[in-house]
Amino acid sequence: MPKKHASEKQFPSVNLLPHGYDLIPAAARQVGYSTNYVRDLVQEGRVPGKKIGTQWVVEIKSLKAFKQTVKRGRPAHPTDSGRAS
Repeated sequence: MPKKHASEKQFPSVNLLPHGYDLIPAAARQVGYSTNYVRDLVQEGRVPGKKIGTQWVVEIKSLKAFKQTVKRGRPAHPTDSGRAS
């Protein structure tokens, strides 16, 4: 087995994300949505999310609940009542 150089030390992986949150691209893959769609949902306030440094994160539980609500045929947004203005 080759020796590792001193600069190649292995560090334990550390999750710095808040509990229950994941990066938007990873969360989007989990529920089958596009990254852009999940980003829009967060920015519109339809699912909880926040910016940490330069990365946006989304609350996984809420994203999954949102998807289930949409699957049941309920309006995806409070203003989507189905009535014409």
